[in-house]
Amino acid sequence: MKRLLAVLLAVLLLLSSFTVLASEDNAEEMEKVLLKVKEKIAVPDELTEFSGNVSDYNSKKTYHFNWRTEDYEKTLSVSSDADGRITSYSDNAFKSSDKKISSVSIDEIIKYAEKFLRKTLPDAFTKENDGLFYDSYSASQNLTYTLTFKRLKNAVFVKDNYATITLCVVDNEIFVRRMNVNFKYDAEFAEDKDKLENINEKYKEAFPVELIYMDTYVPFIKDGRNEPAAKLIYRIKDNNTGYMDISSGEILTEDVEEEYFSKNESVSDTVMGSAGGGGLTPQEIKELETIKGLKSVEQIEEIIKNLPYINFSDDLVTESKSLFKGSNEQYFYNINYISTDEEKGRYIYLKANAKTDEIISLSNNDYTYYDSERKELSEEETKEAETKIDEFLGKVGNEKLSQTTEIDSPDNYGNVNRYFERILNGVKFIGNGINVSFDTKKNMITHYSVNFTEGEFPHPDDAVDSVTAYEKILKYSPIIEMYILNGGVYRKCVTLEKHSVTLEAISGEIENAYFDKEYKYSDIENHWVKEAATKLSEIQVGLSGGVLDPEKEISQEEFLNLTACAIWGNYYSDYKTDELYDILTGNKIISKEDRNPESSIKREDAFVYIIRYAGLERVAQLTDIFKVNFADESEVSKEKIGYAAILSGFGVVNGNGGKLRPQENLTRAEAISLIYKYLISF
Repeated sequence: MKRLLAVLLAVLLLLSSFTVLASEDNAEEMEKVLLKVKEKIAVPDELTEFSGNVSDYNSKKTYHFNWRTEDYEKTLSVSSDADGRITSYSDNAFKSSDKKISSVSIDEIIKYAEKFLRKTLPDAFTKENDGLFYDSYSASQNLTYTLTFKRLKNAVFVKDNYATITLCVVDNEIFVRRMNVNFKYDAEFAEDKDKLENINEKYKEAFPVELIYMDTYVPFIKDGRNEPAAKLIYRIKDNNTGYMDISSGEILTEDVEEEYFSKNESVSDTVMGSAGGGGLTPQEIKELETIKGLKSVEQIEEIIKNLPYINFSDDLVTESKSLFKGSNEQYFYNINYISTDEEKGRYIYLKANAKTDEIISLSNNDYTYYDSERKELSEEETKEAETKIDEFLGKVGNEKLSQTTEIDSPDNYGNVNRYFERILNGVKFIGNGINVSFDTKKNMITHYSVNFTEGEFPHPDDAVDSVTAYEKILKYSPIIEMYILNGGVYRKCVTLEKHSVTLEAISGEIENAYFDKEYKYSDIENHWVKEAATKLSEIQVGLSGGVLDPEKEISQEEFLNLTACAIWGNYYSDYKTDELYDILTGNKIISKEDRNPESSIKREDAFVYIIRYAGLERVAQLTDIFKVNFADESEVSKEKIGYAAILSGFGVVNGNGGKLRPQENLTRAEAISLIYKYLISF
């Protein structure tokens, strides 16, 4: 009781600094909220320091309570609404695990999470057939699991009502690290009506699929840069996975709630480095020859100064110039100008292709961001501005304009904006095009940018047909019933289970499906590998297809991908062959000469890959200090004896009947077992 009074006294002392809690009534309210919160959570005694505050948005108060140790090493933060219903929870009072496998099962983790939710969110479980139910989980490195619980009313999902809870297993104990809750306790639901016949077909007609180009980025960063490449994908038209009223077939629009958004952008370019000592290498000579063939910065400056409606004035001086090597092995200039007249605040930021002198992007303005005198443009003023934009585009000499089609762009009080979207092989290329803005009051171009991905482009003729594409999308993300907030009331509709689903048009595979992958095998019930396969599947590592086919030989790519998922992160399961091998060769897991994705691999070669993943190859190469105690030791290649010995010493490799069988090909079951034993041993 004394401790509680001390905490409440601390709260009251803090209230003097809260402008929003300037009254005695508000102080009493915060005390009541804190007491309600502490009924649902346990605050460790070692967290002796306390602080709190309250925010008020749209007349809704959110209370924030923070406990910590004196040295800030451990903290606990909880937020709640005015009724003491917890909205977020964050606890860093324990260290994360350095293990990747534990004896705690995913079922135990789910039960623990459910118990925690019922304790901390009792009001979410008071109504019959209306509460939070486990939906899915994702596993990340070091035994960390994020579980999603969705609100269901009469077995139908209520959109944007959920709880996510992140738990960590440390020394086979479960701890809650974070929880975020969005649950509308006072939601009003419209009366359920009969389902319209053929509602799914009507939905497909209203929301068809479309074929588009998009940029993709190879995960392997070469020389510090991501290399963009074009891909063909199918998606729901305009990426609008909409909602259809289940009884009337009416297209519903979801209510939009006001939220705060923050944006933090940073851009960095890779500047070409130089190698020192011993004269020039052939590569350095080649690069220098390339640079000799570039336009001079003076030539680029002459172009920008003579472009119409840039209004380049004498007070503009060069602030900085740089030449850098960007994506696709091309060189670019960045040139920045600033006005010597501080009252103008004028600047020009320019990026240009150093070989072709093409203007890539241009920002031309001053520091006046808002003008209250600006008014909406007349049709005549808009047309005049568009004519001037056409004149500018003609002088820029951009032949890429012929590969585009103009799409509607909103004008913004004195600014005329035009966007020309790229069309490639009759298919629109999302994010590729030409963007230009004109300020009618200043009579100048204020923004210009070109984004055209280069390289090879998959052809639409090689894509799966749209009917097949839609069938695959619906198999992965079926049409389901869902409540959405419409007109302040939750109404039942049909929509796709997952939104923003994309299908790679050439392969016919769903993109980024690793988020939902489960590795459950129907053919290992009585097999010796069942335990290992099950534990790997719980951290979302495994082989796809629903069957393990345990005695089948595993391919080189399958083994390398499986090991990358287990050691580096399960997101590697979605990497394409070239992406995976680029990363592996860059990290010296495999050489380019040894690349053979579809081949089987010998057991001793698997040992080599594992040791390389572990970063122990330098030790393994000390062949004279190792001995392998197996009956067939002589069959191990001399240069690989250290790899086998290290894994044997850690208990990762045990052999069978006293034999290591190094020259035999590795089976899928043996691969699963090898990786599992590595995770529990290292």
